Amino acid sequence: MLEYLTFALSLAALLYSAKLITDSAIHFAKVLGASEFIVGATVVALGTSLPELSSSIVAMRAGLTEIVIANVLGSNIANIAMVLGITAVFYTIKTRRNILKKDIPFLFISALATAIVLIDFKITLIEGIMLLATYIAYLVYSIKIHKDHDRHKKAKLKPSSILLFFTGLAGIIYAAKYLITSSTLIMSSLGISQAIIGFILIAIGTSLPELATSIVAARKGKTDLMIGDIIGSNTFNSLVVLGASSTIGPLSATPNFITTALPSMLLLTVFLAYIVYDKKITKLEGATLLTLYIIILAVIL
Repeated sequence: MLEYLTFALSLAALLYSAKLITDSAIHFAKVLGASEFIVGATVVALGTSLPELSSSIVAMRAGLTEIVIANVLGSNIANIAMVLGITAVFYTIKTRRNILKKDIPFLFISALATAIVLIDFKITLIEGIMLLATYIAYLVYSIKIHKDHDRHKKAKLKPSSILLFFTGLAGIIYAAKYLITSSTLIMSSLGISQAIIGFILIAIGTSLPELATSIVAARKGKTDLMIGDIIGSNTFNSLVVLGASSTIGPLSATPNFITTALPSMLLLTVFLAYIVYDKKITKLEGATLLTLYIIILAVIL
């Protein structure tokens, strides 16, 4: 039972540390006068994806490469189907931006890039560097198309935000270590694969920041920030988490898992583009997303 308690406590510490980093990073963005969408697509997306990145790097150092791929695919699926699904069930999500034209295309690119590098069920260093380069292009593109919209008045820098940032960073490092250690013990005690641990246990846990951010943003009417967070998080997971992890060593996963999880992620990305065509996600569409998520979990299990 100790491993389950360690997992719960380390996950809570990981999420809280990510929140500290996110809150301070949002303040830094406001100091620079960044727009709402840019804050969501870059700063908030980075903060809410730190659990995936930190746990993946620790998993790589432990030689658990399949957990990394399962975590990324599982988190991307959870972000669309679980996070947007739950949020839309409670709040009709509307956006002012034409994200289908400006932002969904790059989400498609990141998803397709993931599919291309995983066609042989592994990711090499060269492929990882290509993923990282693609993310840099995404950042440049996002800043360019959104830089003239919704700019905020610059805020004054609070020294306490710097302290919070580095406190959160230290917490992320140590919490991720214990999260992966406890996950390994749970995996051994239950006799389940790395893929299942990464896809369900870790992916759902590390997607909680996106869920919390989305619900709060939807309640406050900050839907552009929320959509930006989901798109930015999935893009970050596909390009940065996989890319950065591959610099430590080659990634690999079993063909059975890849051929089930990867098409699910691609199909959900297509479905997301379809439901945001009218610039809103209804309660019915949210329920549909949740249903699809339950079906995917059942198939993976």
